[in-house]
Amino acid sequence: MKLSPNDFGNGLEQHVLTLLWRHWAALGAATHVPAEDRYPLDLEALLCATRVLSEHDGRLDKLASEWLSANGGLVSASRLGRIRRDFEKTAGHVKVALVQPGMSMRLDGWLGRHGSPVGQPDSGAGRSGSRPSLEDAKASRSTEKSAWVSAPPVWPAAAQLTLRRLFGVNARAEVLLYLLSGAAGSSAGIARSVGYDQKSVYRVLESWVEAGMCSRPGTAARRGYGLTRTGEWQRLLGFDTPVAFVDWPSALLPLLLLLRAASAAPRQDDSYLLSSLMRDLDAPLASTCRLFRLPFPDSRTRPGAAFFEPAAKAVLDLAGAMAGEEG
Repeated sequence: MKLSPNDFGNGLEQHVLTLLWRHWAALGAATHVPAEDRYPLDLEALLCATRVLSEHDGRLDKLASEWLSANGGLVSASRLGRIRRDFEKTAGHVKVALVQPGMSMRLDGWLGRHGSPVGQPDSGAGRSGSRPSLEDAKASRSTEKSAWVSAPPVWPAAAQLTLRRLFGVNARAEVLLYLLSGAAGSSAGIARSVGYDQKSVYRVLESWVEAGMCSRPGTAARRGYGLTRTGEWQRLLGFDTPVAFVDWPSALLPLLLLLRAASAAPRQDDSYLLSSLMRDLDAPLASTCRLFRLPFPDSRTRPGAAFFEPAAKAVLDLAGAMAGEEG
């Protein structure tokens, strides 16, 4: 059956919304969607994606606002800004509006609503003066129906937040999460993957080399910095099996751009214009497809609108796999 631009947009919206709901469910959101339990989520990428998709599902706005009012101290303000700027830069390059005219990708509206201490260090969870708990936040708004349930975060989805509680909201938590997957790389490559500047990442890696926790590139058959006893660290931190590291900002952005493009003129009903956008995004799409062991068509062999249908089907398969809806 031929896939139309409208069918593509509807299918993509369903998959991406399911993906976001699965991630929020892993943090304790009350939803019928099963929680993400395969990959560590990325809080700042989730917040940016939720901002974009709040127009498609208004409940997401309330969800993020409630979570931030209680847990804003776990958000990296610098990393959030970096991801937001990357999203906006790419969107400007391909001429896609991620949000409605007059609406900002900035999260000031969410944060200012409850005065959330975004990016502030935790002054000591469980002690006097610590950030408010989710229960405190729900009690302060007892007249509203909360979007949250009293359930512990799902592992390994909440691994990033666990590491931030252990190491603080800084590059250490992100670098360790990356290395726990068994990956290795240069300081520049790891910095790109985790969303921190190279200098900060380099200092973390070198301090861990001195502590015997990491090996340098070129040692122990390493092609880059890596943990010296990966399995022991995985078991210590609760990883029963190695978990793949997903670069969620890079994985989510192409889907968000395609969804927004398929939802508005001039691309909304135009397979040629949508196929052109897919060509512009084929490198990140193909990279994410490889991570999820899915094929992505070669744009060079399908000129013009002929690229739309095979690429659109591949994007839907990818979005479904990311949302846990394979098959």
